[in-house]
Amino acid sequence: MESVPIESAQIESAWPKYPDYRIDLVPHNRRVRARQGDLVLAESERALLVLETDHKAVIYFPEADVRLERFERTDHHTICPFKGQASYWSLKDSPQPEDNVVWYYPEPFAEVAGLAGHVAFYDSRIRVEADDPGPDQPGGPDISVKRFPWWGDVTDLVGLLDVAAVGEREFRAPPTPAFGRDVVDGQQILGQAVVAAAKAAPDKRVWSTQLLFSRAASVREPIDFRLEPEHQGRTFAAFHVAALQEGRLCAPGLAVLDNDVPDLIHHGASPPDVPGPLECVPYDMGVTGRDIRIVDGTYDPDPDRVGPPEIHAWIRFREVPDHQYLHQAL
Repeated sequence: MESVPIESAQIESAWPKYPDYRIDLVPHNRRVRARQGDLVLAESERALLVLETDHKAVIYFPEADVRLERFERTDHHTICPFKGQASYWSLKDSPQPEDNVVWYYPEPFAEVAGLAGHVAFYDSRIRVEADDPGPDQPGGPDISVKRFPWWGDVTDLVGLLDVAAVGEREFRAPPTPAFGRDVVDGQQILGQAVVAAAKAAPDKRVWSTQLLFSRAASVREPIDFRLEPEHQGRTFAAFHVAALQEGRLCAPGLAVLDNDVPDLIHHGASPPDVPGPLECVPYDMGVTGRDIRIVDGTYDPDPDRVGPPEIHAWIRFREVPDHQYLHQAL
């Protein structure tokens, strides 16, 4: 929330000066919670997902779904030029009190009148999370939990991976919507290379793709993929792949494709003997609609942890696209 102390500003709406500014109040009908450890402070299926220009998204809870007895009003106020004057609550009835951790707009500007009666938590100080239902099919875990703010939904991920043709064997991926580190994940570039190779030879399937990540790519700029044929036959094809950003090579590699003919010699690794997904540890990578579970919890973001050389994981998606190459990219 972009705001200034009320003592240093007057309450004046900026909407007349910036009519193209956007604040969208989107009903969020999945169950969301605000919690501090095991203490649930709010829980609702009627929250608002507030999307604002140049700001990260914020979840606003209906005031009626907040455990008000644990909070007390404070004298702190701020002004947002697009929402109005904000008031604050402090969390007092808790093992870990937090001052001014909740804000709300008692009289929001008319353009965001729907904020009335809703409050928001500082998600850096209070955990805000949402239930994320799995696919509508029998078997497997039905719900995972995602911490807010998340990166996006699996539909956003598919759109990012589905690179668009901009020339002969040339493709472009859009900038990555992200807050945080200005670095594109290498697995994203690899998935985009899979899609580019499949579109460069639409009569074949991608069999193998390898990339060398020689330079970091920024989330703020598009990534271009150029494919040069090494071999193009009836059965096999191979392309040299170059992932570039603003003309600089970020990841060279090789993609090999075949026409999906039956194998004359076939072999494969046996599946590992591991517990099923319900007995494995969920891992939140910030994408709704994607459920990842790590066998024995052997992976976590702790940089000091030394894990095993091999990690097993279950993964599934709420919905999957029709094209095989998008399956492979995911």
